[in-house]
Amino acid sequence: MPATQLYPEAGSRSSSPAVVTPQVLARRVHFKRQRLTQKTSDQSTQFSTCSTTAAGSEVDASEACVTAEAGSASDKSRIYEMLRKQHWRNWSKKANQMETPDGLQRSVWLRQKQRQAFAQLSKEKKAVLTKQAMADVGVSLEDAALLKKHLEMLTLQGQRSRDRLQGKTAMLTHNGEWGLLKEPIPEEAKATLEALTRWVQQRELVATLWREYQAWAEKVEREHDLSRFTVTFEICPQTWRLRQEVRIHGHAVLTRTKRWNVETSDPSFLFRGSKPHRVTAEVCKMRTAASCNSAHYYAYAPKRGTVFACATAQPFQDYQVRPEWITARIQDGKFTTATAKQQYVECGRCLPEMLRNLQVLEQEHHRRKELDLKSKVSRLLAQRRRPVQPHPQVMAWLERTSEADFRQPFLVMEGPSKTGETQFLLSLFPGRVLELNCASCAAPDLRGFRRDEHDLVLCDEARPATVVANKKLFQCGNCDIVLGESPTMQSSYSVYLWGIRIAIASNSWTSLCKNLPEEEQAWLRDNCVHVQVSAPLFAP
Repeated sequence: MPATQLYPEAGSRSSSPAVVTPQVLARRVHFKRQRLTQKTSDQSTQFSTCSTTAAGSEVDASEACVTAEAGSASDKSRIYEMLRKQHWRNWSKKANQMETPDGLQRSVWLRQKQRQAFAQLSKEKKAVLTKQAMADVGVSLEDAALLKKHLEMLTLQGQRSRDRLQGKTAMLTHNGEWGLLKEPIPEEAKATLEALTRWVQQRELVATLWREYQAWAEKVEREHDLSRFTVTFEICPQTWRLRQEVRIHGHAVLTRTKRWNVETSDPSFLFRGSKPHRVTAEVCKMRTAASCNSAHYYAYAPKRGTVFACATAQPFQDYQVRPEWITARIQDGKFTTATAKQQYVECGRCLPEMLRNLQVLEQEHHRRKELDLKSKVSRLLAQRRRPVQPHPQVMAWLERTSEADFRQPFLVMEGPSKTGETQFLLSLFPGRVLELNCASCAAPDLRGFRRDEHDLVLCDEARPATVVANKKLFQCGNCDIVLGESPTMQSSYSVYLWGIRIAIASNSWTSLCKNLPEEEQAWLRDNCVHVQVSAPLFAP
């Protein structure tokens, strides 16, 4: 169902902005006077004169503000009108996929849903919306100026909100020159991050800094009435990776009995003159008790690069740990698989599933390392590979199989060991050959075949009996070939090999053919190009 148009296009003036009438202004001044008068009457008598004077000045200031509000109210209405229109353009794509509940008019229901979505936008998303509205080609210069001013206000509010602690839990990070270790690092400590961490733990300077950081946390606990805190020293991985320098930074997760309402520039938060910055990562969006526990666990968990850690509440004992918190640390590379396994066992939730996932992850990591090693070895051997000499029978086979036909012959290169049959066949299509070991298999395993990646399938040491048992496969006809057949067909799969060349490198093809019946030997002679190799195929 097409989306209902709720707002006119930007730039149209069909609906005039809201205007504040003199009657509305008079009522606002009246209510402001009443509130301020009530406030001054509650003051003690010894400050009555001062308070009355202050109240009079506040009323005068409020009258000036309300008078100026007549113009600002219309500007604000115009700004939010443009933002709602822009939000509808973005939101209408989602609205097209929404189904209207029974008994409700779609246009009214969509308008209500869009208003709810607009009201829930954060300052960051409103800033993005404002930039999109400014980029609209239909916006006037006057409206663009209003949007620019609104964007500056949102940016300023966002900066202030980033520097203010709110909620019951906050996470602070301290960085400074005090954390930079200028002591020479031995070569054995540079081998791994774990070895570097052990070396840093043994430095007396770091131990002294850690004792000071713990004392600072205990002081903050007394001054701000903390219910619990977690502090940790960690090695900055980015500084080590980019500059090979060791820089220590501190994390402090502070939970109060009451809500925070203080700037990070408060003197009590300074450590060795360093002002902390509030961590705004997803792990630290502390809106619930569980998310607060997540922040404490993040700081205290045995992450890679953690030098020291201290907490007044222990995970798994004083609060529960969720499995997804452990998985998140695997994703960002802060947990090794061994550490994650130990943490999953401590957690106990969904343990069989988590251990299975971890086992698969370890296998994939091992496979990725082997692929990287294989790639390095291939590049090394490519430099040592000698060029091969063209063979007339093979060139004729390539030309024959390049033509479209119902079936095509496969190639058999037979020769003694070290004559270069396998390397010759690999050189026909560099990087696009699927090499399979078929010395003792009943059928080639083609589950790794990809048509867009392979032009040749090399069945190394395939036996004549294997070829006879899979005639349609080696003929590469215009049909799907089902492999891996069994009574239940649970492991079966199909491949389509038309236009793909198949070659066999063998040391004993002729002798093995003698063990087959005469009619099967005749079929092999009719459907293959047999090349006997007696001398090395590579150039001397």
